[in-house]
Amino acid sequence: MSILDGENFADIINEAYWKRIETETLFVPINKLEIERDENQNLILTTYSHENATSNAKNTLLGSVRNNDDSLKIVLSFSEDEIHMSGINSFNKNVTIDQENFQRIEKTSVHMIQYIPKKKQKAHYTIEWIDNLDQNFYFYPDTIQTEEIHTNNIKLLSFNDSVELKSSSKKGNSSRACIYLNINGQELYIGKCTKQNKLHDMGSGFILYKGTPSEKKRRKIRDCLSYALDRYIVYLGYTTYNDNWKWLDFKAIRGYSINNAVYNIHTLPPTPLCPKNVNGIDNKLIMRLVNALHKHYDELELQHILWLYWHARCAPIHMAAVHYGGAIEFLIDNYIKIHPTKFKKSILEKDNWATLFNKAKEILDTFNIDQTTKEILKNKISNLNQMPYTLKEKQFLDLLQIKFTNIEKSAWQQRNHAAHGKKTESDKTISLIREVKILRNILNRFILQITQGSDKYIDYYSIGHPRRNLTEAIPNTK
Repeated sequence: MSILDGENFADIINEAYWKRIETETLFVPINKLEIERDENQNLILTTYSHENATSNAKNTLLGSVRNNDDSLKIVLSFSEDEIHMSGINSFNKNVTIDQENFQRIEKTSVHMIQYIPKKKQKAHYTIEWIDNLDQNFYFYPDTIQTEEIHTNNIKLLSFNDSVELKSSSKKGNSSRACIYLNINGQELYIGKCTKQNKLHDMGSGFILYKGTPSEKKRRKIRDCLSYALDRYIVYLGYTTYNDNWKWLDFKAIRGYSINNAVYNIHTLPPTPLCPKNVNGIDNKLIMRLVNALHKHYDELELQHILWLYWHARCAPIHMAAVHYGGAIEFLIDNYIKIHPTKFKKSILEKDNWATLFNKAKEILDTFNIDQTTKEILKNKISNLNQMPYTLKEKQFLDLLQIKFTNIEKSAWQQRNHAAHGKKTESDKTISLIREVKILRNILNRFILQITQGSDKYIDYYSIGHPRRNLTEAIPNTK
């Protein structure tokens, strides 16, 4: 099996010799176990035990909510290495007859599996296993070259003589199936696995890192790559290797795909990744974009913004505007928080407002109303000097040198209709779809302009999906 064929945790576990298994949740003693990843990227453990096996699992009351800390530990023979499975949940139990013997079979979902070696060794490479990497849209710029060498040795032996015949054959292939990137000094390749999952052919891939970057750093890079490629990368785990490409440890995790919705969205990158070809990827352009996103990831809280973005991409059309609107408002608020001196917070200056506020209170005190009502009105008056959100938005747009045309202003004003439960008439469905496209354009322009990840955006509202400068608005056309 080639390393880049895909993750191999199942083969390692299923073929391992173990000395004991510890668990408080499943039926024990366990005689045999098998692990697999199903077509929905869930981790499924099957255990086999005698019909008289017992379990200490606690009953969970219907309707209760809890953190699932149930676990299973496998201690391997010879090496004393351990395999930990956490977040386990038994969902199917039955007893069968196998060769006149009764056997209990239990199926369990697993959230995470981690291999913990007793002796730590230095890792030189980390490979993340991912899913939902687009297989057909992009033309990748870099190459995966595979070479297989087969050797054949034959010996002819007698009492007095021997002859050894040696032969070898070589075959190989190459394909443009990866991208080299340097993200803030971290070198990596992202590409297609050399063998696709037969159960789930949705784009098995890998991210190969030189060295052992932390999980936090790898999460940042995955998020930035997902947005740049417009493919929600489904993370499945990782394997580390030494300098001779011997695996050292691994982690496998249940894939999160927004209930499989991410597999059904079209690839629509926010900005051109190639000067001429819509399907091409230019190393310099994508490296500029991903580095820019990575640089501003923490201060803009892009993890949250992109979380909203992907749920907007996967949402029903009548709810997508809520997620896009939430992402845009969060981005604006965060930008104001980062650059407070660039924004005017009040309508009147402090001294002028104090004079006005004091006179308003004096007038209010002359009214013959109860004290509770007076306090309510005073609180209302105290908020009058706050800058309206519409004016904050205008300041924000002016700073980014972005102007809205009337159709963009209309879409922006309509973004909260779904959140307030307002009905869309059947004859307005096309308008709703087009407004959602505008909101996506707006969010992309804001992110790209703030991070300086690109000079252009792709206008998915207009016919032909033209490339526009970030400051260029959508024309006022129907």
